[in-house]
Amino acid sequence: MSEPLHFKTRGEFRIWLENHCTDSGGVWLQFEKSKQVVRKEQDPG
Repeated sequence: MSEPLHFKTRGEFRIWLENHCTDSGGVWLQFEKSKQVVRKEQDPG
């Protein structure tokens, strides 16, 4: 897989990771930071 994947929530990422954790020799992660600040009291994901 050479195209970047974008996940809207932590839950989406976790589901993808559970389903693909044994597919290959590794995973490259890229974190991006937005200038927009989002504050949540609790994050269920």
